[in-house]
Amino acid sequence: MALVVYNKKPDYYDNIKPSIDCFGELQKPVDFSFKFFTTCSDLKEEDAVSSDGKPLQKNDDGLVTTKCLRLNNNNLSNLTDLDEIAKGIVLDICEITWLDLSFNSITKIDPAILQFTGLKMLYLHGNNIQALAEVDKLVKLTSLRKLTLHGSPVEKEKNYRSYVLSKVPHILSLDFSSITKADRSVAAVFANRKTRKPRRYDDD
Repeated sequence: MALVVYNKKPDYYDNIKPSIDCFGELQKPVDFSFKFFTTCSDLKEEDAVSSDGKPLQKNDDGLVTTKCLRLNNNNLSNLTDLDEIAKGIVLDICEITWLDLSFNSITKIDPAILQFTGLKMLYLHGNNIQALAEVDKLVKLTSLRKLTLHGSPVEKEKNYRSYVLSKVPHILSLDFSSITKADRSVAAVFANRKTRKPRRYDDD
């Protein structure tokens, strides 16, 4: 029986409108997905294109105006210098509202991510993040509303969802699931339990 290999992006990428982001803002994303990148430096070797594969319009300095940067489905294990490299591609990294880093081999939340201060949506699912403490760093992204981490070892940690919500309480969606009042109540109890000081007992 012959083995048939399909070189095709998942259907949900086919259905994404390249000119509209998840918040309904008109834009053209810079799409570096499915490029087999192993380091962020590889971005320098590729022209900036949209999700339909067409070149993006650049200003006189060769920079693209966009609110979305996609690096999903590559082989990135770290994000060293992503912010500095992105500054040579997009006009203002602080205007990026959607950063897609899903389906790579990322092991930690690199400080470079925190330089994208305007992020509203961050995709990190399908990576290799293991320590829950990595989530603590995301508190600095005060505009963040949608976060994904599922498909990484960290998802299997005890109290995973409550921990994430206790550290990043301003998000509205985690792993494509909306945050409910019950979620927030459980997270509040969890956070209170973690911060409560041990009770002291006098010796008899």
